[in-house]
Amino acid sequence: MSDSSPPPESLLLPQRPSRAGAVIFTLIGIVLLLPGMCAIAGMVIMADLVSTEWLFSNAALDLLWLVCLTISVGGILLIVRVWRG
Repeated sequence: MSDSSPPPESLLLPQRPSRAGAVIFTLIGIVLLLPGMCAIAGMVIMADLVSTEWLFSNAALDLLWLVCLTISVGGILLIVRVWRG
């Protein structure tokens, strides 16, 4: 008969990422924030150059901004997830 002892406590608990891993994922999250920042800056700059009606009626431009802002939300979620554990 085999002796079935329970596994050590350290194997059962989820491990937190290392400090280096947290820094790397934070840097990736910051890079993912850049498209959204550029999209917002583009909105502000274009608001001065063209009419507001044209700015929000251009479907391709709206889709581009939506994609950029969605990528940035992913960056925010990544940063929050890394630092909250």
